[in-house]
Amino acid sequence: MNQSFVILAHDGHGPSHFDLMFSIGTALATWQCPRDPAGLPVGQSMSCQKLPDHRLAYLDYEGPISGGRGSVRRVEQGRYEAALVSEERWDVQIIGQGMEGRFILRRLKDDKWTLQRRE
Repeated sequence: MNQSFVILAHDGHGPSHFDLMFSIGTALATWQCPRDPAGLPVGQSMSCQKLPDHRLAYLDYEGPISGGRGSVRRVEQGRYEAALVSEERWDVQIIGQGMEGRFILRRLKDDKWTLQRRE
């Protein structure tokens, strides 16, 4: 399955963070990351929080978010191919504008996940 992904810098709603979003069906599976996942070195990992799915409109949207929830700016986009997508693990090959490689998201507990760059 070859789908779209986007990374948005999200400011003005809590601490600044990055939203890692993968299109799946009619929505975007979304994780909140404390720093830009595109800069994650090979073999390193970071903690992420799973958020509710977002609208597909965020694949192309930049600007203010309604309800005083800050604003978003796209920092990376491209395609991904999923080797595995489950409730506990996502194993994806990402091909972005400047970001490429294999990434694994693993669920630790509840909405706490870890993102690791494999290659």
